[in-house]
Amino acid sequence: MTYLCRHEVRATGNWFTMTTFVVGEIISCVTYPIQMLVDIFIIDNNPACFIAMSMDILFGICFTLNVLALTVERYISICKPLRAPTMLTQRRIGTVILAIFIYAVFVAMFIPLATPIGFKGDISEVANGCRVSSVIPNRQYVSFVFANFLLPIPVMIIIYCRIYHVVRRHIRAVADLTVIQPQCESGDPSVAGAAAEKNRRMWKREVKSAVLLFVIVISFTICWLPFVVFILIRSFNSVVSPLAYGFIHAVVFSTVAINPIVYGFGNKTYRQAISSVFCGPLMKMFNLDSPVNVNI
Repeated sequence: MTYLCRHEVRATGNWFTMTTFVVGEIISCVTYPIQMLVDIFIIDNNPACFIAMSMDILFGICFTLNVLALTVERYISICKPLRAPTMLTQRRIGTVILAIFIYAVFVAMFIPLATPIGFKGDISEVANGCRVSSVIPNRQYVSFVFANFLLPIPVMIIIYCRIYHVVRRHIRAVADLTVIQPQCESGDPSVAGAAAEKNRRMWKREVKSAVLLFVIVISFTICWLPFVVFILIRSFNSVVSPLAYGFIHAVVFSTVAINPIVYGFGNKTYRQAISSVFCGPLMKMFNLDSPVNVNI
C-alpha cells in the first residue's frame, strides 16, 4: 500500500527491495501453509503434491535470486557510483526481475511437468510421500534445484566483503577531507567543506543501505539455509528427527515476523512513507499537524 501511494518509495533503486519483500510475503502467507498441509499428509498425491512442491521451488528460487540481485545492485551503487545511473536503468532492472521469474517458472514447473524428469504417477503409492524427490525422481535435477538456493550465498558473502572494503576506504577518504578542508580558489574553505559534508552524507546513506541489505542476507541465511539443507536431506531420507523438524520450521516461519521489521522499518524512506500513509490521516483528523489558532 505504501509502495503504491508514495512516489519516493517507487524509485528504481527500491524495485529489488520491494520485489524481494513481496515474494517473501507470498512465501509466508501461501507457501508455508501449503507446506504444513504437506507435512501433516493432507496433501499426499498428484496433482496437489506437484503444485505444492512446484510453488515451494518457484517462490524459493525467486526470493533467493532477488536477494542476490539486490546485493549486486548495492555493489554497483556503492562501488561504481559514477556508472550506476547508466547501469541501473528501469529497463534493465525490470528485465532482470522478469528474467528471474521466468527462470524460476522454467525450473520449478515447466521441466518437471513437460519432460520425463517429473513423476506422472500416483505419489500416494511412493514410500516417502509428497516430497521433492517424489515429484522429481531425478536426483541430479533435485541437486540442481537446491543449488539455486545454496550457491548464491557464498556469492553474496564475496560481494559483501568487496563492499566492506570499498566503504571502509571511502569513509577514511571522506574523514581526511573533513579534517583537512582545503581552500578553494577564492580562499573560502566553506565550499570545500560543503562538498565534503555532502559527500559524507551520501556515503552515510549508502552505508545504511548496505547495512540493511546485510541484515537481509544474514536473516535469509540463518532462516533459509538450515531449512533448505533439511528439506534436501528429507527428500532422500525417510527418517527425520521430530525435534529437528520442529526447530527448523520454527526458524523458517519466523521470517513472517522478521520481514516487516527489516523491510518496513530498516529503511528511513520506508519509515517516513509508512508514517505518512498510515499516520497522516489520523494527524489530519485531530488537527495535530497544524497549530491551534485562537482569536481574541
